[in-house]
Amino acid sequence: MRTFLVGAGLVLYLVSGVFPYLGSFLVAPPAGVAFLYAGWTLGLVPTLMLARRRSMMVLAAMPAAIAFWLIVLTIGERLYGWTA
Repeated sequence: MRTFLVGAGLVLYLVSGVFPYLGSFLVAPPAGVAFLYAGWTLGLVPTLMLARRRSMMVLAAMPAAIAFWLIVLTIGERLYGWTA
């Protein structure tokens, strides 16, 4: 069961890099999306390390990635006027 949950957490993290992040092109300029993907990639490294150790903390990676995405887009909207 633990292996399944760790695998599911890793898959969810990878999916979070596709759907919300790729959709950011509708709201953010290319530089903003590049910043988002840089942050997502930096989060991928510890996520893979946690998955290799079979740590249940990998389940927190996807909510953290979504929170990072939401924070960056909110700051971009407020400071730089990013809108759809």
